[in-house]
Amino acid sequence: MLLRYHHLRAAPVVFRALTGLAVTAFDALVATLLPTYRAAERARLDGRARRRAPGAGRKHALPPRDQVLLAVVWLRRYPTNLVLGYLFGVSEYVALRAVARVVPLLETAGLDTMRLPDPGKWQRPHLDDLLRDTPGLRLLHLHGQVSARRRDPATTTTAPHRRRVRDSRGRNGDAGGCTRPPAIRR
Repeated sequence: MLLRYHHLRAAPVVFRALTGLAVTAFDALVATLLPTYRAAERARLDGRARRRAPGAGRKHALPPRDQVLLAVVWLRRYPTNLVLGYLFGVSEYVALRAVARVVPLLETAGLDTMRLPDPGKWQRPHLDDLLRDTPGLRLLHLHGQVSARRRDPATTTTAPHRRRVRDSRGRNGDAGGCTRPPAIRR
């Protein structure tokens, strides 16, 4: 499911339920926070010895606006990182880094007013809890599942050069004949 800003702004009720902010208030928050975010990112990139120029490495999986949205959703709802990653279409580690990068900026700027009390590490809501508490999110979730299921359900792509196919017994096999020899232990 991709819960990105350009998808979520079309559903203002769901946007407010997840963030505690109206879309216009979030836009003002981002406009205020973006210069601070860029300065912090520049300081992070310039703060160490480098082999390559800043900006030569891998780009962020989420643009700055979506990173702020992810952090605000985390401050408001405190879902697990796995759920955040699923909602925004990134890994849980990317979600963790975005929260760790943006929340301190919100705190120092005094813009973390949407924060609710943290329920604790073991009490964080899972996807089922979020879908139950936010009915409009359920519709977005179902729409994302329907559009993602247009592929043949019997096959799933694991890599561009290799496809996994289920045989008649339900076991996985290679369709492309790309096999690897067993690892040799020494």
